[in-house]
Amino acid sequence: MSNPYAQILEFPFAASLLNAQLDAIYENPHEQELVIDYRELRLTGESQIFKREERYVEQLRGAYIPRRLRFRGVQNFAGAAVYEQLNALPDHDMARSLQGILYWHAPDDIKRFLLFNTSSRLPAPLFSCSEYVHEDRGGSISSAEITREFSSPPLLPLGPIFRPEQLYRQ
Repeated sequence: MSNPYAQILEFPFAASLLNAQLDAIYENPHEQELVIDYRELRLTGESQIFKREERYVEQLRGAYIPRRLRFRGVQNFAGAAVYEQLNALPDHDMARSLQGILYWHAPDDIKRFLLFNTSSRLPAPLFSCSEYVHEDRGGSISSAEITREFSSPPLLPLGPIFRPEQLYRQ
């Protein structure tokens, strides 16, 4: 019998995707493999919060480090063609800005991933897989300075996500 609720799982590389810059997403359908190339933001100091034009903004300073996530045994991913247009976008386009990943075990016994970005133009990639690895990637480390109106949301707590209809029945 399957579990009646979803369970948020720990993804050991989730922190590397917060405020990261997406370089490429490509799929090798013959190998059932999905590769995500990105630049992890490593902060070199505390964020600075200040007011600009009556709004609070946050300034981050750090370095972008090339990284790669490789997902094997991928199923239910149909978005690779959409991400081919990344090459035409400038480096700091919002479509390249990653805000994290959600990894959960669904009631149907499938473990799924949802990669968050800040763009309304590109859908958030949703897929399932059987295995994943985090790899270093060739390339130079570059300095980064980001100013934004709000900070990243905190990581979701691990644990069960109860179905609301069952809660209302009780």
